[in-house]
Amino acid sequence: MSETSAPEPQARSDSGVPGSSGTAGIAQAHDRYFRAGLQGRAEQVALIGSLFPTLVPLLDADSVTVLDGTYVDEELTLRQTDLALQVSLAGREVIVYVLVEHQSSVDPLMALRMLRYQVRIWDRYLQANPTVTRVPAILPAVVYQGRRAWTAAADLRDLLDLDPATAAELAEFLPQVPYRLDDWGQVDVEALRARPVTAALRLIQVLLSQVSDQPDLLGFLETLHDDLLEVAAAPGGSQQLFAAFTYIVNVSDVSTEELQPFVSRLGPVVQEALMTTAEKLRAEGRVEGRVEGQAELLLEQLTVKFGPQPVGIQARVFTATSDQLHTWARRILNAMSVDEVLD
Repeated sequence: MSETSAPEPQARSDSGVPGSSGTAGIAQAHDRYFRAGLQGRAEQVALIGSLFPTLVPLLDADSVTVLDGTYVDEELTLRQTDLALQVSLAGREVIVYVLVEHQSSVDPLMALRMLRYQVRIWDRYLQANPTVTRVPAILPAVVYQGRRAWTAAADLRDLLDLDPATAAELAEFLPQVPYRLDDWGQVDVEALRARPVTAALRLIQVLLSQVSDQPDLLGFLETLHDDLLEVAAAPGGSQQLFAAFTYIVNVSDVSTEELQPFVSRLGPVVQEALMTTAEKLRAEGRVEGRVEGQAELLLEQLTVKFGPQPVGIQARVFTATSDQLHTWARRILNAMSVDEVLD
């Protein structure tokens, strides 16, 4: 398993997948901000500590790495993102697997889905290490940012359709596969801000759980004045602020110009981050229309040749780069399946 970097935040796009009314674009913004904000090892260690506090004294902080790829079901890529962190624990490899649920609806079968994702991690581990006879422990966690309280079972055993008496009789044979739940939406903003994590992770938790529901976003950001200054003063603060401002603009109606009066009072580091955000969004906006046109054309070609495409394929097409779309467009001429095009 190898280390990979989180993708850089991208320009705003409200088009998303056809028929999604911008839902895909917002989901992608959630995903990009979470991943961009968790690029730093300090934030990765802080995330592990917030989910599994007893683990922190035991782990080697310098060993934390991000594993390649995603394990999410293809049709759920618009509502879920994940992050697998490999750590050394008492000299043994352990994987902390974090799934972020962006939608406000609760998946009642999440415990089963989490087991499926863990098995995929082990399968990939065995492919990379075919001679091993043991696999690393996985510590699973679900981070939820919806406004409704999480009501799904947090252990696979609770999904099994058995009456209590029978379940008790068969207890030793039934799987017990729990996951840790962190329901950001049910935590008071001040409680989130009081968590003993890095300033950047604190800002991520607050913005992901609060921005979309704020009727007065600029007023809400005023309450985060001290948090933004703390992020600015920390190592990597400029990049964290750039990711935060990109996220805010992507999921709200507030522009970088409207943010300027507030940001002007926060000092040169914050001002420069906002200016970088504005410049990058403008630069990428000039090519956005061309890339979206490429994506729409390719999706139409896929539909004509192979039939209507599921949401997962649509999302993959509409989040591809111009170079990827160009390559796929050439492949479709001779491809016999969608997999041959997008492989």
